[in-house]
Amino acid sequence: MPLENSPHELTMRHAEIAAAMVSFLKEKTGVVNADVAKNLRENGGDSLAATQLAAHLRGRFNVECSAAKLLGAPSLLDISRHMEQGRGGTIVPAEKGDAYPLSDQQTGVAFDQIRTPLGKQYNLPLYVEAGPGFDFKRFTRCMNAIFKRHAGLRMRLVLRDGHLMQRIAEFDEADLRIVDRGVTSDLLEELTLFCEPFDLEHGPLYRLAKVSCSGKSYLMFDMHHIVTDGYSKKLIFAQIDALYGGCYPALPDLAYTDYCCWAQSQKSGPARAASLAYWKDKIFPLPQPLALPVDHAWPSVRSVDAGCVTAFLGEDDVARLGEVARNSGATLYEALIASYGVAVACITGASDFMLGSPALGRNLPGTDDTVGMFASTACYRLGIDMPDSFAKHLEKVVGEVRATTQQMFFPLDEMVKMAAKERTERMARHPIFDLMLAFHARQLVEVQLDGHPVIWEPAATKSAIFDLHMHIFERPNGLDIRLIYNSSLFSMQTASEWLSAYVEVIGALSRAPESSMASAL
Repeated sequence: MPLENSPHELTMRHAEIAAAMVSFLKEKTGVVNADVAKNLRENGGDSLAATQLAAHLRGRFNVECSAAKLLGAPSLLDISRHMEQGRGGTIVPAEKGDAYPLSDQQTGVAFDQIRTPLGKQYNLPLYVEAGPGFDFKRFTRCMNAIFKRHAGLRMRLVLRDGHLMQRIAEFDEADLRIVDRGVTSDLLEELTLFCEPFDLEHGPLYRLAKVSCSGKSYLMFDMHHIVTDGYSKKLIFAQIDALYGGCYPALPDLAYTDYCCWAQSQKSGPARAASLAYWKDKIFPLPQPLALPVDHAWPSVRSVDAGCVTAFLGEDDVARLGEVARNSGATLYEALIASYGVAVACITGASDFMLGSPALGRNLPGTDDTVGMFASTACYRLGIDMPDSFAKHLEKVVGEVRATTQQMFFPLDEMVKMAAKERTERMARHPIFDLMLAFHARQLVEVQLDGHPVIWEPAATKSAIFDLHMHIFERPNGLDIRLIYNSSLFSMQTASEWLSAYVEVIGALSRAPESSMASAL
């Protein structure tokens, strides 16, 4: 229901909410001169900022405004005038127990990892240079502080009454060992060798090492995705950096197990029922499987072996696509999704298919500083009509993406089980989609430790979660694109051609956004 106040109180409240949004954007996006008369995108916000801002407003003012509405509003002031009273959904600390439920996000990861116990597809290998004066003893103390304050990093998988659950291991400094791997001539190859399967039952689900290469020292990290995600990675290293520099960041309001227990309590609630209905309506009936240009026959048992090909989209091309997005009221992420859909249609001939993409998953207040696996998989159903202009197609994609971001729950594991019953012949393929596109915004990519960038190398796992997994990293001078491909299906040449086609489609569509896509391509 709308906010109920006197006209004077309402004006004051609007001003307070608008001021809070300006303050939030300055902190989260680095915008110095945020303007309440401008919209979120004009103030430097994107889909990530919108999701975070929606949760922030819900927690601070008990108001409801979805990320989609935040992105679509003409100004920050207009947003403040159209808030609705909150409808609850606050997470409270859970009672201490010997085991806790898994979240939806963890459940899917756990079952997939159990099916492929030697797979490394959920490892997150990273490295960072340790400068000449780096203090490894101080760093070790900082790491111990991180594992002590974020209990979710110490989770282990357990079976309770026939159900997979998680227990939190007691904090033990002996679990943290920085292995000295000596000297290497190839840092990325060493990172690949360092990346080994994790034991979800016994843990720990992280490992560290140091290595020397070309006269420099490096730290290498590896964590399992079941305990962290991209946003959590940024939180972890921001806090390590602060602790290393002598600061003591505030403890999080909530533990990840608090979120898991809250999510479990909602499984029979109306919000989850509404999300389930939304996903069933979107996904079913399933579109026809994509006619992917595979070089090898589909195996009877899924393989996760993978290779990687790369491309770079320069700043001029990114600026052109960004301008098309702004003119359509879209974000760069939405334009990348839309153009990828067109590329897939051109290659496969499909006009209706599903595309997976990570969603932040932090749409509840109090989760901003909590480390854990919040990232969910959103499923976009893309309809491609080639006679349309790219501008018109982009508008449709914007509607699809923003309707999806309004969902409170992303129960992909339940949808997968339903889809698998329909497509028993596709056990070697994901029953809903083969393609994933992950956009890594600059505020998540630009992570540092002691003044040096922390680099995530997904290709170091040599494993694929999906058959074609596109990673797009936002850099200061353009977009760094990595395509992780299932090497049991595709050759490197085919993967390179797929990636090249995507880059070419971006260029063609952004140069002629008002023309028919068929004629532009």
